[in-house]
Parts: sequence; structure tokens; C-alpha cells
Amino acid sequence: MNRLPRVFWLAFVPALVLLTWLVWPSSDIPEEKYLEFDQKFSPYISAYTHGEISRSADIRIRFADPMISEAMIGESPEKNPFLFSPAVDGTATWEDNRTLVFEPEEWLRS
Repeated sequence: MNRLPRVFWLAFVPALVLLTWLVWPSSDIPEEKYLEFDQKFSPYISAYTHGEISRSADIRIRFADPMISEAMIGESPEKNPFLFSPAVDGTATWEDNRTLVFEPEEWLRS
């Protein structure tokens, strides 16, 4: 019977321990709290960015119906409708007549 080289075991066991530590759920870590989507808005909003996202991701809201004319696509609303806490600087633009995209100036805080 072939025996695996000692180098394999020296690398495999620590890697397995590290992987187990990274994947194992911990009761010391509080669960993330996400805002619940208020169902009153479901007739107006068909999709939106939610959950865990990349720090460099844009934030999108897709409305159920067209919100602007085709001529406004690529334009920014007069007033940025996004409000974040803590505050995030960035620009909102219409991607199409139903999708408003917020592009942060800097990466989002984690």
C-alpha cells in the first residue's frame, strides 16, 4: 500500500483545519440585519439591489413601470433620491426608463 508523502500531510492537515475554521458557523458573530422590503412598494418596484454586495457595486432600483421619457435615459434626477446611513457620496442616473442606478464615488464601507 502506497503511503502519502509526509509533505502532503504537513500541508493537508493545516489547510483542512483552516478551512473548517473559516466555514464553521460561530455563535459569537452576530447575524447581519438587513432591512426588510416593505411590501407596500411592490406594485412600484420590481427589483432592487439587496443583501450582501461588493464594496464597489452600483445600487439599482428597477421600477415596475416606466418612470421617465426615453430622452431622459443617461441623465441624473434633479435631486438624488438615494439616502444612505452613513452617508455615501455618488451619482444617480437613469440606465433606462425603468432603472435608476446609484454609482458611489468611493467604495462602500464594509
